Amino acid sequence: MELVSMSSTYWMTRFDIIGMGREEPAMNAEQHERLTEAIYETDINPVIKVENKHLMVSADSSVTYGTIEVPAQDENFRFSQEPVLLLKEEGIEPMRRVMASILE
Repeated sequence: MELVSMSSTYWMTRFDIIGMGREEPAMNAEQHERLTEAIYETDINPVIKVENKHLMVSADSSVTYGTIEVPAQDENFRFSQEPVLLLKEEGIEPMRRVMASILE
């Protein structure tokens, strides 16, 4: 997987984004582990940005390598093959706090 630094905040890479009947976004567990080792110093769930939305992505061994499955009810993410922005480590904690406050 090629990671390109796009700014002080994001890496860019490519994944197939597929809407599925799941509650939270997920990617292949092995790829999740490799990704977190490559760009983060801890085992955390990466945050992606696709089409102006931030999503925290968990690991799931049933997901096809190279794919991120997202909840199907979100029509904006059905079968999209756009570039994916990965939040760099410096932005993870602030984004987690924002996402947690929204979900409360």
